[in-house]
Amino acid sequence: MISAPLENKKIGTRLNVAFGIISIFLILITSMGCFYLIEAQKKLNRIVDVNDQRLHIAYGIMEQLGIIANSMSKVGIVLNQGVNVIENYRNTIKEAQISYRKALEELERLEIQDAGKELLSEPKLQMTEGTSINNQALEMASVDGLEATKWIRGAGIKIP
Repeated sequence: MISAPLENKKIGTRLNVAFGIISIFLILITSMGCFYLIEAQKKLNRIVDVNDQRLHIAYGIMEQLGIIANSMSKVGIVLNQGVNVIENYRNTIKEAQISYRKALEELERLEIQDAGKELLSEPKLQMTEGTSINNQALEMASVDGLEATKWIRGAGIKIP
């Protein structure tokens, strides 16, 4: 038997050995629990940090889309003010598009799941289409303001 060496010992010795074994198990279980809690904390911190970055990027995207929409809406107002004004709007829109594209790439870099990356493909496609529409409207505006205004309204861009 396993307990044979302890049979001839006093009860105090046997209790001390049993207490020692239980203490070792308790220390082992506590150590494992602490290790898993530390790992869980690290993963939770990563989730919080990544989501914070995502929110910051999403707000940046919203801001860039606002700049693009605002600039496109003003194109209809400034059509008769000359090519330089339209060129300024073109530059503003181009800068916003570049920032938007960089933000989407950063979101894609942060995303580790395939489903999340797939969700980001739609805004990227819309950005490409939107860039084409914006460029066409600006080209028309520099040539024929009235036709550009009609075309922008037909494309669903609101002009005040």
